[in-house]
This record gives sequence, C-alpha cells and structure tokens, in this order.
Amino acid sequence: MEGWKSGKCLLALTSIFILLTYATVVSVQVEGEGRAGHAKGGGVGERKSRTHTEPNTVSSPRTFRIVDDYYAREKGVEEVDVTMTTQLTAERIPALIKLCNSYGGPMSVAYYAGEESEVERLDEAYASEEGGCLRQHASVVLVHKEKGPYPVNMMRNIALRSAVSDYVFPIDVDFVVSAGFYQYIKQDSNVLDYLRNNKAIYILPSFELTQSSTPTPWKKEEVVKLYKDGFARPAHHYYEPCQRATNFKKWAEVASDYAVKYESGYEPYFVTHRTVLDYDERFIGRGGNKQSHPMELACAGYEFWVFSSSFLVHFHQNKKNVEYLGNQWTMLEVTKKYEKELFLRYNGCPFAPSMFDLADLAKDKKRAEEKEKERKIETTLASGGEVNGRNAVGWMQTAKKEEERSNGLRKEVEKLKAKLDEKDALVQKLHRIAQGSGGGEKGEKKDDANRKDRCSCDEEVEENTKLRLELKAAKKRVEEIEEKKQKKGDEEMAELKQIRKELRMAKQQTSTPPSFALLAGVALLSALSTYFAIKWRKGGMPHSRVA
Repeated sequence: MEGWKSGKCLLALTSIFILLTYATVVSVQVEGEGRAGHAKGGGVGERKSRTHTEPNTVSSPRTFRIVDDYYAREKGVEEVDVTMTTQLTAERIPALIKLCNSYGGPMSVAYYAGEESEVERLDEAYASEEGGCLRQHASVVLVHKEKGPYPVNMMRNIALRSAVSDYVFPIDVDFVVSAGFYQYIKQDSNVLDYLRNNKAIYILPSFELTQSSTPTPWKKEEVVKLYKDGFARPAHHYYEPCQRATNFKKWAEVASDYAVKYESGYEPYFVTHRTVLDYDERFIGRGGNKQSHPMELACAGYEFWVFSSSFLVHFHQNKKNVEYLGNQWTMLEVTKKYEKELFLRYNGCPFAPSMFDLADLAKDKKRAEEKEKERKIETTLASGGEVNGRNAVGWMQTAKKEEERSNGLRKEVEKLKAKLDEKDALVQKLHRIAQGSGGGEKGEKKDDANRKDRCSCDEEVEENTKLRLELKAAKKRVEEIEEKKQKKGDEEMAELKQIRKELRMAKQQTSTPPSFALLAGVALLSALSTYFAIKWRKGGMPHSRVA
C-alpha cells in the first residue's frame, strides 16, 4: 500500500510539473508574437506581428517588427470619412491626446517604442480619463524600436496605409486643428469629389504663436487678428520656404479656397485621397524627409489648393533624442539621389533643384542599367542557367583569363613607365648640355656638338611622346578589362550566396523549436514515472517486500 501511495504522489508531482512547463512555454510564445488582449475597444485576441525592412540609406537597412491594431478604435469609420494619420514616440503622447481632442474624428497612429516602459506609457494613456478620445477614435500600430535614427517616413507610411477611409489627413503630432474642421470637411462634398476625381491636395495653413502665454486661436478671425498683431506667424518661420507658397496675407483676406504653385522647400499639411504617393523611406532622422514628398507630388502633376477657413496651430515640443534625429547632413546624398530620380521618373521634373549636371545624370543612368544587367546575369548563373552560351563554370574560367590578362597588362604598364622615366632623365641631361655655347673656333665646335645634342634630344622627345601614347593605350586597356570584370560580376560570390541560402533553408527545415523539444522530454519523463508507479502498485516497493 505504501508503494501505491508513493507512486500516486510521484505521478501527481509529475503532472503538476508538466502543466507548469506547458503554461510557461505558451506564455513565452504568445509574448513573442505580440502583446495579447490589449485592445481596449475593437480588438480582441492575440496581436499578429509582421516585419518591415527599410530601403538602403547611408547606413545598413534595419528590419522592424510591427504589431498591427495594437489598439482598435471603438467608433467605426463612416462611409465617407477622413482619417487623420500621424506618428510619434513616447514623449509626444500628451501632444497626441491634444491633437485627438481638437480633431474629433478617426485617427491612424504609428507608435515607435522599444523599452517596456514606453509601451506601458501608451497603455496608461489609453486607460486614463484623458485618453477617452484615443479609445474612441484612434487605432494604433506598434512599431518596435531598432538602433539608429528615427525612421520618420516609414512611420508616416505605416500610419497612412493603416487608414481605412477613402480620404486621409497626414500630419505631425505637435499640432491642433481649428474648431469644427472634421465636421466641415465631411460635409464639403465639392472638395471630396474633386479629390476623388483629380490628383490634388487641400492645404491647411500652419501657424505658430510667438508667445507661449497667448491663448490658442480656434477660429479664423481669432488667428487673423493674432497674425496681424504679430502674435502669430507661419510655422517653422526660421526657414521661410516651408510655408511661403501658402500666401498667408492672401489667406487672411479671402473667403473662398484658392490654388497655389509649388515652391522648392514647401512643407504643407493637407487632406487628400488615400491613393496619394508614399513618402520615401530612405529619409530617416531629420533633413529633407517632409520636403521630399510635396516635391514628388508636384512632379507627378498634383494640384495644390488652400482651405480658406481652416488652419493648424503648431506647438513647440522638446526635440527628440539625438539618436532619433541623426545628422541632417547625412541626408544630403539621399536628397541628391532622390532629385535625380524625380528628374528621370517624371521626364525632367522642373521642380527638383538643379543640384546635379546632366552629364553625371547620364552616367548614373548607364551605371544603373549595367548594374541591373549584371544582377540578371548573376541570378541566371546561380540558378544553373546559361548566359551567352556559358554556364557559371564557363564564366568563372573567362573571369580567370581576364584576370591573368589584366595582370599582364599591369606589368607591361609598369615597364613602360620605368622606361619613360629613364628617357625623361636622359632628355633633361641633353637639354642641360645643349644650353651652353661659346665664341671663336672652340665655340663653333661646341655649337656643332650642341646642335648634334639637340637633334638627339629632339629624337628622344619624339620617342618619349610615343612611349607616353603607348602607356596611355595600355592604361586604357587595363581600364577596359576592369570595366568588363565589373560588368560580369563575381560569380564565385554569387555561388557562395546561393550555398549560404540553401544551408540556411536546410537549417530552418531541420531545426526543432526548443519548446517542442522540452515538451517531448517532459512527456518521456511522465511515461517513465507512470510505468514505475503501476509496477510498484502490483508488486509493492522493494523495501516492503523485504519487510
């Protein structure tokens, strides 16, 4: 009987251990996929995560983990609606609540967080009394932070593409909207119909207050008075082109919407149709990220209109961490490249500043075509195909011959250069000899000798010229070979990449998740424990038989 009781105890302990282990594994897996059950409104259940890789910039591209619908709004989107889209980090949460209260309509928010405390700050805001507007109107996409500058345009695109209405309102979080704008824009069928049928944007003039003690204006007559009295000015006044094209003096006087022309450096905030072009995600941190978007819209033929009665007010916020901002000068190369692309994509876009010459542009285009051709060759060879009747082995043999030929030409160039240096030294010596002359019979003999030396010198100069031409031709041949090698690419590297890819795929197929291995071990331990428990039940514990 004692053996049976001992077996029961062992079996019970083993069962408890299995249940605890299983619960631990499941909780870890759920946490890895995203935080579950956090939607205070429309979302229920686990959050499925995805990944997004930014394009090549001045640094290595980063891959971000994104949790869609981390929060879902309680109030749905109407058939005809305008969704405000914005992005932020933890320190801007108070500004997000302020913006939500001023708009009062659906919002699509991209939230950038790394540490658990930053996620908790968002949770606390949603649970607070002040977060009522967010719970009702805002859906949130959680983007897990990676080291490096803030991916501002990627965040803008995530918020923009998460909106479900036909019309969108991209904006930065440190603004408020004039009173009644959401109801006004929903009821203005003329504007919405025009945006649906034409490539156009409708701009809200952006103001900022010159004194923090000045009350926030909510109506046009209030902000116009502040503007004329010097208490309000165009936002980002330190860089006039940001808002200059809006024409604030005209806006203060008119009663109907009006069209404006794009100017370089313009940074308007606007309402448009959801088919609007994406922001270029190569812009990270600060420098050109916002200006690049309206520039491309202008190149693509978008019309720029200004609302006559609605506006924005900008509030100065503390700057983000330097890690987020990065160095704006590192974006200059990205800007130059972007402007060249616009020039090509839109058949000589007149709005892209002329920071490059057309000769360089033609070279870049040719280089890009050659690089694409090289990539196709590498792909074909790596998959076992042939290019110009040769497979990967044939191309490797050809590359080896080209390398040997290139090395031979280099040696030839070095020999020619050494010979040329020797001739140059001889010519200088002959010139020094030929410079002296004297009078009388000795002088005449010396002059005759000098004339002969000059003739020899001229011959040497002519020979040197030939050598220089030969050297130039040899260098040209070397450059041609190097160019051919660059076009053909490094097949060995392509093959190595293919092998690494196959090994990685094989490893993924054969690897067993740790959680399943752990459960398998626990199951085996349970089976053994049950077996011995039953055996002891039948025959008793060994010490009981002795007794």
